[in-house]
Amino acid sequence: MKMKRFVAAAIAAVSCLSFAACGSDTASKDENVIHIMSSGDSSANMERALVDEYNKTADVKAVLDLVTSADYQNKLQTVMSNPKSDSAPDIFFNWADALMIQYARADVSAPLDEYMEKDPELKDNFLPSILS
Repeated sequence: MKMKRFVAAAIAAVSCLSFAACGSDTASKDENVIHIMSSGDSSANMERALVDEYNKTADVKAVLDLVTSADYQNKLQTVMSNPKSDSAPDIFFNWADALMIQYARADVSAPLDEYMEKDPELKDNFLPSILS
């Protein structure tokens, strides 16, 4: 249940942020679709089910882009090097602290502080090292 709530909150948060970020540089991206990048590991079936459930009632549809676990970090780094490209995800799963720092400093990730203030339980879904 916690994961379902996390994915729904993350999708909602990124939906808001992605519309705010859309401009002439991102005109090629479909504003009615958000992409979630994840590794195609054992949780992929659960993630597919959560995205399918979300899409039943959402105006902005989510697409789950799965990458093999072995290639995930390299693929994520590549697509995040150009966050305005069509291949950059709106939501991504990550566990590498150094990469999160890199993405924050490069301004290619958005802070979720505002959403965590509105929903304090959302914070419990993140590793403390990622938050710091």
